Amino acid sequence: MTQRKMFITLMLTGFVSCCALPALLFAANTEEEAYTIAVGLYNDGLIDLARDQFGNFLATFSNSTQAPYIQFLLGECDYRQKKYESAIEQYRKGLSDYPGNIYSDQMLYKLGRAYFLAKKYKSAQGTFRDYLENYPSGSQIQHAFYWLGETYFKRTKYQDAIDTFSHITSTFPEYELLDYTYYSLGWSYLNLQDYDNALKQFRHARSAFPDSELIPSINMNIARSLFLTGDYEQAQQEYARIMETDLSEEAREALFWMAEGAYYLNEYEQAITSYRAFLENPIPKEYADNAEYGLAWSLLQAGHTQASIQQFQHFLAAYPDSELSEASLFQLGSLLIQGDRLEEGIQLFEEELQRRPNTEYQNDMHYQLGQIYFQQASYEKALEHFQELLSASSANEAYIASAYFMSGACLYARNNYADAIPSYEQAIAHAETDIRDSQHEESRANAHGIIQDATFRIGLSYINLERYAEAVTFLTQLVEGDLNALDYGDQVYYWLGEAYFHQQNYSQAIDAYQQVLQSFAESPVALEAQYGIAWAYYEEQQWDNAAKAFVNVYQAEPAGELAVEALFQAGESSLNREDYSSAEAFYQQILQKFPPDELTRKAQLRLGQTYYKSQQLDKAIALLQQPLTNETESQEDSPELLAETCRFLGLAYSQTQEYQLAIEHFKQALALSDDLSVQSDLLLKIADASYQLGEYRQAHTFYTRLIDEFPTAPEIPDAEYSQILTYLQLGETEQYLTASETFLATYQSSPEAAQPATSGTPHVPAVLYQLGEYYVSQQDYTTSLSLFRQLVTLYPDHELADESAYGIGWCYLSMKDYSQAAQAFDSMLEQFPQSDYAPDAHYGLATSSFKQQDYAAAITEYSFVVENFPDFSLNDRILLNLGTAFLQQNETAKAVNVLQRSLDRYPNQPDISDVYLKLGYALARQGDCQQAISMFAQAVAGSKVATAAEAQFRIGECYAQMQERDKAIVDYLKVVYLYPEHGYWVSHAQFKAAMVYEEIGKEEDAMTLYQKILATSQENDLIEKAQQRVTALTQELPDSPQ
Repeated sequence: MTQRKMFITLMLTGFVSCCALPALLFAANTEEEAYTIAVGLYNDGLIDLARDQFGNFLATFSNSTQAPYIQFLLGECDYRQKKYESAIEQYRKGLSDYPGNIYSDQMLYKLGRAYFLAKKYKSAQGTFRDYLENYPSGSQIQHAFYWLGETYFKRTKYQDAIDTFSHITSTFPEYELLDYTYYSLGWSYLNLQDYDNALKQFRHARSAFPDSELIPSINMNIARSLFLTGDYEQAQQEYARIMETDLSEEAREALFWMAEGAYYLNEYEQAITSYRAFLENPIPKEYADNAEYGLAWSLLQAGHTQASIQQFQHFLAAYPDSELSEASLFQLGSLLIQGDRLEEGIQLFEEELQRRPNTEYQNDMHYQLGQIYFQQASYEKALEHFQELLSASSANEAYIASAYFMSGACLYARNNYADAIPSYEQAIAHAETDIRDSQHEESRANAHGIIQDATFRIGLSYINLERYAEAVTFLTQLVEGDLNALDYGDQVYYWLGEAYFHQQNYSQAIDAYQQVLQSFAESPVALEAQYGIAWAYYEEQQWDNAAKAFVNVYQAEPAGELAVEALFQAGESSLNREDYSSAEAFYQQILQKFPPDELTRKAQLRLGQTYYKSQQLDKAIALLQQPLTNETESQEDSPELLAETCRFLGLAYSQTQEYQLAIEHFKQALALSDDLSVQSDLLLKIADASYQLGEYRQAHTFYTRLIDEFPTAPEIPDAEYSQILTYLQLGETEQYLTASETFLATYQSSPEAAQPATSGTPHVPAVLYQLGEYYVSQQDYTTSLSLFRQLVTLYPDHELADESAYGIGWCYLSMKDYSQAAQAFDSMLEQFPQSDYAPDAHYGLATSSFKQQDYAAAITEYSFVVENFPDFSLNDRILLNLGTAFLQQNETAKAVNVLQRSLDRYPNQPDISDVYLKLGYALARQGDCQQAISMFAQAVAGSKVATAAEAQFRIGECYAQMQERDKAIVDYLKVVYLYPEHGYWVSHAQFKAAMVYEEIGKEEDAMTLYQKILATSQENDLIEKAQQRVTALTQELPDSPQ
């Protein structure tokens, strides 16, 4: 609906009343005559003639005292003829040419009105504000305020308009246009959507000015305000009053709004009646399409679906260009789809999207079409529509999460699991946003459902991709949430169990399967869950539980597809738990109840194994030998089954370490089997049994035969790897190295390859590691580094990867490349934080920092090891280095604490002399020389001579610090005499002793020691100092007697 607002125009009626002159008597001889004629023409309404006379007057009598007024009247001529642009020029000229004239306030006011009527509202606003500022007591002050408010309104500055109109109502209660003021005040509130205040102003206008010409519009706006506040009942009453009291055609608008109100009050039959009544004579006509549209909706809500469809079709035919046509078409298509006219609805939507791809309802149409095509299993078409929705620049946020989910569903249905996952992830991300941003509980609930469904589908996709860890991650999210709200909770638990099972995380698989049985006993996957439990117990080697679970599967469906295998596995479980009587019973039950087949013959074989396991060796051998010695049974059994029987006999002998018998039966199996894969396996077993016998040459022969005869067999890597071990056992180092390098060249991906190895064998990492260790033993660290790096790079998940990463750091440490060592240890810890070698790596990292004199970093790492790995084997060395680092950092108290702790915890440590030395040094630094001397004495008494030499020197320092000079000299000289091979400490002890001699006045003794330093020391700094002292003492001492 177009909302209209009424404005008034104030006309200046004239200021002077003059007698009109005949039209032909315009010529004037005097200024007075000219003035009288011009004004008279103006007052008589002869505007064009008056304008000419005004112009002539100003041209002739430019200095007249009447000139400002004449200039003003020139503007009025244009104003009265609605030539507002010209009027503006005349008013502005009057203000500029005659500043301060008595008509200036009138000119300024009328300039503002001219601007307003010329729709130059910004200029009008500025002009009215100038008027109010310059003429606060002007004759037009009330009107100036009013038109300033209207100007604000036109500029959509509704709050400023409200402030201005409110000022008028409070300041000028007798203003002649007060009804218009309240009316405009109501409209301002209405446009600010402050419907309560709008209603208040309109009601006041109606009660205060019942005779105002605005009353019809005021009544309509009261009803409108009530409608917009949602008070439809009151609005209905107001519209009814308008219909009763206002018989004008314009009042028919109320009938339209009565229909709208009835719709919102859910009075659909009344709405239908009112819409139809309005449409008989739709005024205003621009409401007609809205009425037709509302009628269609009312019919639909009233349950007249077919009539609604017809009405929407009528609407589209009658108003194809209406702004409501797109909405009508969408509703029509939706109704056709929801009814039994699906294909018509699809065609309608498809044609509309072709005609108007950017229609307002493109999102809705694409989504509905996608849903329909998905239900029809037309996944390609469905995906196209969902993708169109998502790629649209105006994609509706309400659909995005669902569209991403359905895109994922289409891809999933086409087995494109890898591409389905990103779509599901996008669905989750947008649904989370919807939950965060939405104010509606239903929307949040729908978004939560999308998150759950998408999470489940991601889990299933990862299972189909055999990426079970990721599957567990996503399925676990559902289990940790509100699973009871899902109607597929049994499926979640079952597939979580499957994912755990494939991860070999059997205990958690069992828990998941159990949830199916406990919470969803009637689930269609209950039997499969029970079977999964049985297998999980089996893989966990919980044989008793496995046997019971397999029996449960069999008992649930004795004739089912899983029955035979369940019984067989029950026997296997019993056999493994050494419940031989139960195993025998299960195998016998299979032989009795089920017809002969591969599994029943295998059950007979297992029965023989059962006898063997129960130490009934004669029975076992007899049963296993039976098909070998009994011609009838031999004929019934296939050569492959006989070969398998011999193979199992060989395995049995291998388990009893009767490797020769095992070899014989393996050879029998080899002769019986035509299966090349079995032959290659048997050759490997013969070679392995020979290896176990210590017959390394024979083992090598069979490994070689296997390699030569079956070069593509899957056992080849095992054979070649075992050959490498055989060379080690034979002590053939050169062959070992050659075989290892050949093995790596054959099975290892290039180290330069960008991606990790996807082929190769599990033995490659072991060969790399063994070679690396070999070269470490040869101190060839460069080669070791290359091998360890290859292992870590190509096999980062291998069990030897962490050990190899540690080996890299160790090699660098051994090469004294401490910077590289630190980087290697740090990288190892980042990549393998849970490794058993973590404390070693922390120790290596700390030691690298220590060697680089980065004591702060060393302290951090050493402290981490001590605190987190209290039983680490090198903690005694760590505490010593930690104390030393604290000393280097001048944190003496911490050093004392750490070193004393080292002594207390590790009294028999190999480096205890160094601990005593460092602790003594720390105590001396603290001034506790007596305690320090005690520690140094312990170091002197130790077995490390170098440490003892320094400790002896430190004792002398302590005595010197305590001013016990004689003792200091003695202990310094002990260094000289007891540790002559440690020149550094000898020279320093001599120098210190000489200085003490000087202090006690024994310069000659001091001179002797200084001269010994000059003669024997290798310490340049000390020699220089000694030379200085010799020079000084030479000058001080008397010459020796001749």
